[in-house]
Amino acid sequence: IIVLGHTGCGAIKAMVEEIDDEEISSFINVAREGVEKAKTKCGCAGTHDELLRHAEEEIVILSAENLKSYPSVQTALAENRVTIRPWLFDMASGELLQYDTDFKEFVPLTAHNKTSENA
Repeated sequence: IIVLGHTGCGAIKAMVEEIDDEEISSFINVAREGVEKAKTKCGCAGTHDELLRHAEEEIVILSAENLKSYPSVQTALAENRVTIRPWLFDMASGELLQYDTDFKEFVPLTAHNKTSENA
């Protein structure tokens, strides 16, 4: 299962800037925790763009983790029938990134595959 987010997300920008938008209210309610984690990660020294990027990343990670709370997904994971992969598409560079649990960061998917093949 691939959970794919993207940079430049208007909904995440609205959350960070605390804009009330009825069309994205259900997403905002789910993703609020990701923005709070991003604020903690960035601290006071982080720029607005850094906060947006961290929020985008955290929300993809949290969404992937949330899938694990569904009984059918729990069963499939326990039986090794599925894996969950948090991905992020960088709209500016066109790069596809995958969350690397060892490094705790998003890395280019091609570099991740090369590392996995050599292991």
